Amino acid sequence: MKILFVASESSPYCTSGGLGGVVGTLPRALSRAGHDVKVCIPLYRQIDRARHGIESKGAHCVHMGKGEIWCGRSACDHGDGVEAWFVEHGEMFGRGGMYDEGGNAYPDNLGRFAYLSKAALQFCKDTGWIPDVVHAHDWPTAPAVVFRKTWDAWYSPLEQTATVLTIHNIGYQGTGEKGVLDFMGIGPEHFTPNKFEDWGRVNFLKAGIHFADAITTVSPTHAHEIRTAEGGKGLAMYLNDRGGDVFGILNGIDYRDFDSATDTMLPAHFTPDDLAGKRECKRALQERMGLWQDPGRCLIGLVSRFVSGKGLDLIQGMLERALREMHVQAVFLGSGDPTFHKYLADLQARFPGQVATGSATTRAWPTRSTRVPTSISCHRATSRAASRSCTRCATDRSRWCAAPVALPTRSGTIRSGTAAGQGSSSTSTAPNPSTTPWAGP
Repeated sequence: MKILFVASESSPYCTSGGLGGVVGTLPRALSRAGHDVKVCIPLYRQIDRARHGIESKGAHCVHMGKGEIWCGRSACDHGDGVEAWFVEHGEMFGRGGMYDEGGNAYPDNLGRFAYLSKAALQFCKDTGWIPDVVHAHDWPTAPAVVFRKTWDAWYSPLEQTATVLTIHNIGYQGTGEKGVLDFMGIGPEHFTPNKFEDWGRVNFLKAGIHFADAITTVSPTHAHEIRTAEGGKGLAMYLNDRGGDVFGILNGIDYRDFDSATDTMLPAHFTPDDLAGKRECKRALQERMGLWQDPGRCLIGLVSRFVSGKGLDLIQGMLERALREMHVQAVFLGSGDPTFHKYLADLQARFPGQVATGSATTRAWPTRSTRVPTSISCHRATSRAASRSCTRCATDRSRWCAAPVALPTRSGTIRSGTAAGQGSSSTSTAPNPSTTPWAGP
């Protein structure tokens, strides 16, 4: 089968949690099983093009409800015969974070990821690579399922393509103002309680549950949990309505990447028969995090999103007592709710040598290449209609020529770079996300 993974993140390029790990490794496992698989994610600013061998492949016109928006398509080898595609649009994805900055979500997130979803399907049609299955992940790419069943329901190369939606975290549902439906080109007939409508607002995950051919989640136990009043976070009745279309498939890991006997990221190796290297790994972690280097002390580690759904609120009541009364240390790595960040920082200050915290957002990313890709911009064109009159582009509308173009942003500043929005800026003023056409009213 041909399978397209559409997601907001993927290892090794960019990840904030388990979603990125699954999208990074599952396509490779499916490819080794004999399937033809591609992955499509945004080309965020933090992704190192040079390190991953990401190259520009051309430009694509994506039709949305309020007109056409062009983007670049870049690609690289994802491993095991899988190709990774990247949606390149500077104003939408060339920002300091993936979903937020400083704990504040971007106000145009619904429009940004709706565009990602539509662009992924457009790439398939433009390249002639038509998947048998589109596999969307969580609320950011749930619109891919919606677009397949609405825009591409009839007279489309994708009309026979099946859809799967995997729910990694049902606590995040992609809710916001209903004006984004106009940007998406989704009619009011879909703004109903069993599809998009959620207390007068839109809910992307809810719509994905309605339109997907199959819904999966990360384990059989979790598949049961999300169909209960407590675990469903308001969506249990809609999942129960889908009956046998909801499946729980246990998440796995790639033992080629996570093998303590060979993992190059470990300071020492170990096996079940020889744990000496594990003791050295513990000592190195204690040293790196500024903890007491005590080989006899129990070291507790947590790598997670700092949100209540991960159980951090459950351990707050006992953690301080454990640090006072037991021979333990604790290391926390993650990002999320500022309340938990403050709590853990205070804990570290009161228990030096026992507690260490770090933020996934402050991780040292490799230096991003400053090479500006070619073949994605046109010296005259910022739309398909304009490119028809360009003698350098008229012979091949699948790409734009490499001459730079100055683009006015909605805030009135001039950004010199490429028509896809990448490149250096002639001003430090960033576009205002709340005034972009994909932000909705």
